[in-house]
Amino acid sequence: MLRLRTTTSRSSRFGACVAVVTMVGAVLFVVSGAASASTFTTVSPPITGASDFATNFPSNSLSTGPIGMIDDGTSFFVTDYANGLLYKFPITGGDAATVTSAADGLFGLTLSHGVYFGTTILGSTVDTFDPSTLATTATNISVPCGLGLGLAGDPLSTDLYVNTPCGLYRVQNPTSVSPTVTLFSTTVTDEFDGITISSDGQQFWVADIFGTDGPAPSVLEFNRSGTLVADVPDAAGPDGTAIALPNTNSGGINVSNNVFVNNNDGSVWRIDTNNSDAVSTVASGGSRGDMATVGPDGCLYATQTDRVEKLSPCFFQPSTPQLFLSSGSFVIGDQSATIGSTPIYWGAQWAKTNVLSGGTAPASFKGFADNTSSAPPSCGGTWTTAPGNSSKPPSSVPSEMAVIVSSSVTKSGPTISGDISEIVVVTTNPGYAPDPGHPGTGKVVSILCHS
Repeated sequence: MLRLRTTTSRSSRFGACVAVVTMVGAVLFVVSGAASASTFTTVSPPITGASDFATNFPSNSLSTGPIGMIDDGTSFFVTDYANGLLYKFPITGGDAATVTSAADGLFGLTLSHGVYFGTTILGSTVDTFDPSTLATTATNISVPCGLGLGLAGDPLSTDLYVNTPCGLYRVQNPTSVSPTVTLFSTTVTDEFDGITISSDGQQFWVADIFGTDGPAPSVLEFNRSGTLVADVPDAAGPDGTAIALPNTNSGGINVSNNVFVNNNDGSVWRIDTNNSDAVSTVASGGSRGDMATVGPDGCLYATQTDRVEKLSPCFFQPSTPQLFLSSGSFVIGDQSATIGSTPIYWGAQWAKTNVLSGGTAPASFKGFADNTSSAPPSCGGTWTTAPGNSSKPPSSVPSEMAVIVSSSVTKSGPTISGDISEIVVVTTNPGYAPDPGHPGTGKVVSILCHS
């Protein structure tokens, strides 16, 4: 049943965006001299704690600093609205002043099927960026209304969904020469900001920062057809959204498919989708909340004025597809891992078909690495395994997965080992089985990282 709101307050960040966009001849970022924001001072069940994850971001005069985020399992990327930089953190977080950054001018971020996308702060486009160098590349995606805000990838296709000041738009074939951009939110065309899509691709939750019937912010749910399903008032200034896992209880509370909202007033709300969308405050006392994301670890990461907070417990649906296997990883040779190539990642002929710059691999290696130096594996790391199918490869493989790229594979006694020079995304073909007589093949579609 559709639920309508009656509140009358409004968010102010888009007004700041307009002010920046209309400047002539240069982009001006104003850095605030105000004191640093504090972490949340109060949390309530089902949230049990919050802690600093990434800190020391600059903020502007409207207390807007970090915005878009991606956690790909090996690195954590954050955009900053105040200075137009894109930051690359280790998955443990850290200090923004000490990590790699680049002036990319990106706003909302998403990782969709191995491709890193971002809307542009002062443009009407969606760009891609290299997760290793942070260099951006223009696409042919033109965003209606002159401004793209929140961004999400469809878990069921390669489509992107972009929030704008005039509704939610669907982008088909985003990396093609001629992407198709169409209005998705069929019954509402208002000013949308943060967005998240459920992992089954059926629920689209967005922050409507001005409201559908006047200056009244709310959180909206659309179904997969773009029809409005729920309209939940949010006078606290909704922005980033996240969805809890299905069939999940936390501390005796049923949070299955509940929606959590990072608000501009420094609070986080819980929308109980199992109880007529009842609203409660689960964190408060923060600074200015903006976008949110969920990592592969299932934790919610929420931006504040000058930092990113990590909330616990970790019962959320990841914002990006889980590309890493639950344990171990398949391997391909570095000379066989160019984008578009179709290597064998598992099978009796692995050593004969994979080419490595460091020399031929031992014939007993069939392509699966049991143990990696970090979990999930990361570029610059190493791996070890046992010969043949004693390496315990999985019984099945997903349609898309992260695969290690090695330049050298060696054997010492019963142990086979190698390096991790890159990690790539492979779309898998039918026919795989854990018996080396049933080879696993696929196509390399993108590079996640390289050392």
